[in-house]
Amino acid sequence: GKALLSTYEPDKRVESWLKVKKDYIDGLGDSLDLVAIGGWHGMGRKSAWWSPGLLALYDPQTGVYQAVCKCISGFTDAEYKRIREKFSVGTEFAYNPRETAMMDEYDLGGMGTPDVFFRPVEVWEIRGADITLSPVYTAALGLVSDERGLSIRFPRFIRRREDKSAEQASTPRDLAKIYFSQQSGEVKTARKGKE
Repeated sequence: GKALLSTYEPDKRVESWLKVKKDYIDGLGDSLDLVAIGGWHGMGRKSAWWSPGLLALYDPQTGVYQAVCKCISGFTDAEYKRIREKFSVGTEFAYNPRETAMMDEYDLGGMGTPDVFFRPVEVWEIRGADITLSPVYTAALGLVSDERGLSIRFPRFIRRREDKSAEQASTPRDLAKIYFSQQSGEVKTARKGKE
């Protein structure tokens, strides 16, 4: 037999291996409409922007936004600049959590406090590779597990949903439904309302 061109080594890039995540293939990967609720100062090239952004589900039964993931990929530079301008501390859409009491009902789980809280005014479509049980996030806690919430692996920004309000975002039940669909081998998209 012939030898392989190279062997696989984790965290090492080589030309003969290509990593393909499920969400990169059309028809696979799940899409959710999430509310942007906060951000951290970026690093390196992204130091002038909010990156990552903290995203949440909306629970219509309690009125609480449940943090579900941080998102750092899929944004263009223009979108990063727009986000930074809109959600600058001192505008009506953002505030410093160290200087101002929380204005909205956010369940951050074990995430800690972001550098800035966003008011819940934008819904972003996010696609991820998988929905997983999380020891940190409490999104959908009790719907799948009594000890762990759910989170999104490899979340990627797709677009702003200007046609939706924060109260029309994906819910904990939507996320749990996708999780159970994944476990049974189905792939679904969970969005409330019409497209």
